[in-house]
Amino acid sequence: MPEGDTLFRTAAVLREVLLGRPVSAARGRPDGVQLGRVVGSTITAVEAQGKHLLIDFSNGLTLHTHLRMHGSWHRYRPWETWKRPADRAVAVIQTPNAVAVCFDAPTVELMDTRAVALHPQLSTLIEMAVNGVVTQVGLSPHKPLGKRLIPLQNPVPGLKPVKLQGLTRPECLG
Repeated sequence: MPEGDTLFRTAAVLREVLLGRPVSAARGRPDGVQLGRVVGSTITAVEAQGKHLLIDFSNGLTLHTHLRMHGSWHRYRPWETWKRPADRAVAVIQTPNAVAVCFDAPTVELMDTRAVALHPQLSTLIEMAVNGVVTQVGLSPHKPLGKRLIPLQNPVPGLKPVKLQGLTRPECLG
């Protein structure tokens, strides 16, 4: 089972070859996710959140995968032969210089990027991450999220400022 650090490294490798590049071809299984919807868009982010991998596209869609026990992401050059059979691919994203292939992942979803904060598994991860930062900087974890973040005018060294517009759960914003 891929653990968080393995998925973090996977995201870093995929980010290196995908970020900022246009999607020239994409597909999922015939009965699966309709990745053709991202062709022509640009990849704007590749992030690991816990054991989830999120790939954001400029057209407002996000690909969410969870690898569970047997799933894996592979990176290839367009002319390279894949190490696994093509019928095991559940998601394929091709840019002019790279092909990212997800094999055997049981969870593959294409969703509106704004809906990521509402996803039952991902929203918990986002809330846990924010609570961890809030606790580290000494703010009350019992206040609504928006009120907790407002005092952070001077960010903690090494942390990026938080953008509230990306959080869409009203009960968290307070």
